Amino acid sequence: MQKYRASKGSAQSLLGKVYLYQEKYPQAHQVLQTVIDSEEYGLEPDYSTIWLRENRAGRESIFEVLYSSKNGHDWGGPWDGTAESNFMIILMGPRGGAFDNLGVIGLNAGWGVNVPTAKIGDLLYDDAGVARRNGSVISEADFVAKEGVVNRAVADFHWAQYENYIRIKYSTVATETGDPVPEVNYGTPFKIIRYADVLLMAAEAYNKDSKDALAVPLIKLVRERAGDSNHSAWEGLTGDALFNFIVKERQLELAFEGQRYWDLVRWGLAAQEIPGFKANKHELFPIPLDEINLNSAIEISDQNPGY
Repeated sequence: MQKYRASKGSAQSLLGKVYLYQEKYPQAHQVLQTVIDSEEYGLEPDYSTIWLRENRAGRESIFEVLYSSKNGHDWGGPWDGTAESNFMIILMGPRGGAFDNLGVIGLNAGWGVNVPTAKIGDLLYDDAGVARRNGSVISEADFVAKEGVVNRAVADFHWAQYENYIRIKYSTVATETGDPVPEVNYGTPFKIIRYADVLLMAAEAYNKDSKDALAVPLIKLVRERAGDSNHSAWEGLTGDALFNFIVKERQLELAFEGQRYWDLVRWGLAAQEIPGFKANKHELFPIPLDEINLNSAIEISDQNPGY
């Protein structure tokens, strides 16, 4: 495997994901098990460091978007023609002014986009995986206890969307940036496929193929790294009960990584979890009317359901 290049393992992982989405479960766990058996990948021991520059293209990374430099931008940002830093990170940090003394949790100020919901925050806090929680979110109460400051008098923050949690994962980690303007020089990589995802996809495929005994050890690896050493609550689960546990585990392990929406859609759970989502309609976008009008091979009756 060559570092910084798409690898055979990344192609196999993506193929396994495609099979899983197609509900071809034997094919999915077969190819995903090949990735696992290759021993080219593994779990980072510290969940909180997975997304840092120190672990770019690291042992857990199977496919990721890398940024070549963390220094050099001023407020011209990526628009100066040399977009080498991950400018998106500043968008996702706690809103400056609304949240102060962020250094107590190792963050810089940001623009306050993509704030955690109370639902995911509560789930992470209620789960036994304390190490994973600490690498994902911090509650307002814990932030204030560390002498962080919340200024609700600040008007230029969408307080209506804020639900008392601050995101740590993919946030404005102070050590991830550099001069001349720290706010716009983050080198944080984006993980597209990582090893924990492969383990959970393989576990799901085994479960759906009635091979729960092969699924449980894979889940155990993810749970133990998350900080859960007590397996009695879930290790004996089988069938639908084990599947429901995997659903929740993916929600916790992959929070804020862009996987949840697609999981909900393929599981048929989007309508009950996403406000305004209509089953049998919003799974697909409409075919543009111009395309129907201009393409003689497409009739209006070919339009996707619900439009």
